[in-house]
Amino acid sequence: MRLALAAVATTVLPLALWALLAFRIDPKACDGNYIAPHYVPQDVRSAPRSLAARYRLVLHREQQDVPLSNDVVTGIPVLFLPGNAGSFKQVRSFGSVAQRVWRWKRSEGAVQLPLDIYAVDTNYELSAFSDSVLLRQALFAADAVKTILARYEHLPDPPRSVIIVGHSMGGFVARLITLLPVLVRQQSYGPIPDPDEMPQLPAGSIEAIITLSSPHRHPPAPITRRIVDLYERANKLWRIGHDTVADITLVSVANGRKDVVLNSALTHLDGVIDPSRGLTVYATAVPRVWATSDHEGAVWCNQMLEIVAESIYDMHRRNATRALLTPDDRMRVLEQHFRGVRPKPHVAPPSSAAADPVVLVHAGQLSLPSLADPGSNHRSYELVLDAHAPRPVMRLLTSLPARGRAFNVTVTASAPGSVDVGPGLDDADVARLMLASAGRGDGGAVDITASAARLVPAATTKPFEIMFHPLHASRDDGRPAWTLIEFDTREIPLIEKEARVRIHVHAPQPRSGAQDAFLEASFDDFRQRAVVGVSSLGLIFGARRELSTGSLASHFVIPRIRDGRLRYHMRVEPHCDGSPVFTPFVEYSVPPSYDTKFVSNITDMIVSWYSDPRRPTEPEGLHLSVYSSNACPRATLHVRVHWLGSLAGVASDYASFFPAMLVGTALMFYCNYFGGPVVAATASPRTWSFEELVEKHFWSHLQTVFFIDFGSIYVPAFLALDRATFLGPRDVINIFGLTFWFVLATGTLLVLSAVLHVLVQLVAATLAWAFRPVYSSRMHAWFGLVLMCAVGLVPLYVVHIVAWAYLFGLTVVNCHASGSRARKAADHIALVAYTTLLPFSILERVANGVSFEANSPFSAVGLLTIVQNALHLWFVLGQRTRPGTGPREEMAWLGQMPDTAVTTVLVLVYGWQYTYVAPACFSLVMAWECALRLGLLRGRRVA
Repeated sequence: MRLALAAVATTVLPLALWALLAFRIDPKACDGNYIAPHYVPQDVRSAPRSLAARYRLVLHREQQDVPLSNDVVTGIPVLFLPGNAGSFKQVRSFGSVAQRVWRWKRSEGAVQLPLDIYAVDTNYELSAFSDSVLLRQALFAADAVKTILARYEHLPDPPRSVIIVGHSMGGFVARLITLLPVLVRQQSYGPIPDPDEMPQLPAGSIEAIITLSSPHRHPPAPITRRIVDLYERANKLWRIGHDTVADITLVSVANGRKDVVLNSALTHLDGVIDPSRGLTVYATAVPRVWATSDHEGAVWCNQMLEIVAESIYDMHRRNATRALLTPDDRMRVLEQHFRGVRPKPHVAPPSSAAADPVVLVHAGQLSLPSLADPGSNHRSYELVLDAHAPRPVMRLLTSLPARGRAFNVTVTASAPGSVDVGPGLDDADVARLMLASAGRGDGGAVDITASAARLVPAATTKPFEIMFHPLHASRDDGRPAWTLIEFDTREIPLIEKEARVRIHVHAPQPRSGAQDAFLEASFDDFRQRAVVGVSSLGLIFGARRELSTGSLASHFVIPRIRDGRLRYHMRVEPHCDGSPVFTPFVEYSVPPSYDTKFVSNITDMIVSWYSDPRRPTEPEGLHLSVYSSNACPRATLHVRVHWLGSLAGVASDYASFFPAMLVGTALMFYCNYFGGPVVAATASPRTWSFEELVEKHFWSHLQTVFFIDFGSIYVPAFLALDRATFLGPRDVINIFGLTFWFVLATGTLLVLSAVLHVLVQLVAATLAWAFRPVYSSRMHAWFGLVLMCAVGLVPLYVVHIVAWAYLFGLTVVNCHASGSRARKAADHIALVAYTTLLPFSILERVANGVSFEANSPFSAVGLLTIVQNALHLWFVLGQRTRPGTGPREEMAWLGQMPDTAVTTVLVLVYGWQYTYVAPACFSLVMAWECALRLGLLRGRRVA
């Protein structure tokens, strides 16, 4: 049994790592930039001396555009905050892109001033593991904002606010800046000064924050309760709209599956901020981006940085270059750039193309494979549609850009006089429509090009080749995009009986080397998504379904595919009559998830998305849209679960959860150690090693875990529990649940036990060459006394590490010493258990350093820390069993605890939001033992 479990662990973990590298869901699609950065240090005089020695502020300058000696700032201030172990130099790509976008906007007459981009040097601090580090960085960032605004006071129209761009943990630090006085007043956070010493930012100093791959919902590594408390307090203040954050607009950009460092579900702003002030988007769904990158790639992805820079420019008033728009207007700008939200239809002016030839189209389909042909270009195509016809939905796809008026689509009436008011226009639009109709006598015309046009990525079968954009690159040098128009003619004011849809094409000649432009349009009656039925067995072993793709854009829904923790292998094979005008491609998403993707390689794709476990509504299923030429009326769909890809997704999503599962599993077997067979005092002593404990109790624990795991699929829905506790509803066919993690954790513990055995033997054999260590009870007592005296000064996580080192040394000393098997087994089991706590201890110490920053021993938190540390050390020092005695009979009752009580702890731990619960529960078991040793509790003795 033990060999089989160890084999599972040593096989599955490397296999998961290999699958994570082999099955990249989102291919590379981000471009780079040519950069020549220069950094000018800034003096932050208002910062406390301790922070000024730790951090610094720099101003980014692009050597290609600004002289190196130019320290004069006259532009729009922007502050960049790096993330966990990040560098201020990560701003260099954003600085280069901002200069290039400024050149575009200036040539278009949209802006005048460039961006002055500052960055904070956080000295590569590990901010993801410590609340104190987060607050220190926020405190320095607040002083940096004051310093930045002071540099513009000499201008006649100085800026009132600084826009903040944060990457990773820097995005959460940005949200803490204005909340610092409130947070510190509620609770003391170590080295943070008193509220009276906080930098008092003027109202409106921060009005817009854009975050790239930043965790907002919950800390990515919740190894301490304090960092979770900090998140909960900050999110509560943002959620209720505290005065200091009420007018701040916030955008959170998630990378998606390619980001294996951060679970993108943490970037969601649902329940964090008022929806009217916050926006969550995935990079794969942002127009003109449609690409994702790894965690660090978010700071150099050219397509995304262009959108960020352009949105910052457009959030400013045109008549007041440094003044921001109102919060509502800023949100409209952000939704336009990051979600592609379109304006309402407007009444078209009299057509300037009236002299162009008009081609009547009666077949309901229009196909122009080559607009370079003089017979196709500079013409108007008119599709006559009966208002009561069975095909009221029009769809159009073209490689022409909507910008520049290379084409336009208008809906006009064939006879004047009867304008029907539809839901798409407000009263002002309708009034203009009726005036235009009466004045021209042409029945009115509604231009839907700008309102209905949607950008989609150009489909291609060529492999991706990265492009590096220089500073002088033009706007048209980016990745090609196509224009998609879909609208229901009944939602537009039309004549009661008949209407015309006129498509005017005025395409410019393609540049040298560019592909020829095309345009296709069709009418259909597919107003709702067609349901594609797939069974559970079909998903396991593979299913094949025929799809009707008679429309230019065919939309389907697969209700059975709704578990975001699984990945699915899918193939779409179009059946075309002749050569299609364009390469078919697909778009898929699972509402209400924000993760939308476009895929060109539809014959071999892996479908995956991020789902939010806290959403109260169930996913509708996979929304699949197939975009194919009019020559492709049918397609075949093949779909099945991709098990290796799913394993890779599980390893990526729950990497921070697995250490907590190890602690929880070790806790289960640790409790069984006290409940082993107890013999009479006169009998020979008998104890169990860790491997024997696993052999004896694994199956009983597995059964209990399985029932809880199976019930977690249905219990949250019936009892209205917090779905995040169970990581959300899981599909029945999803094997990667609590049972999977329990088996994997048990095997890992067995491997860990074997490694510790070997390590102890090697160290003991090495020391035997120099001297023969002998255990001394006096040394044991003095060591414990010293640690007990220092326990009030040393933080809890230092005690974990010291306790582990003490246990390891004790095990080494007694490796070859004479003594009972029970004593050695007790030492080894405790060593295994304490080794599982090291990830929670080392990360905190590496982030903060070994320092004496414990709370005052006279405060409530300080007293609690002293008591908890004392319990830990009492437990460690009490692991020794008197020679000649059997296992601890007084603790037999602990081993008789029902399995359900212990596995309930695992259910709480079963979630990356609650990883700190595992060491907390372990501390509880230690407290029980200490209470027994002190005589506060009386266990049941077994004879």
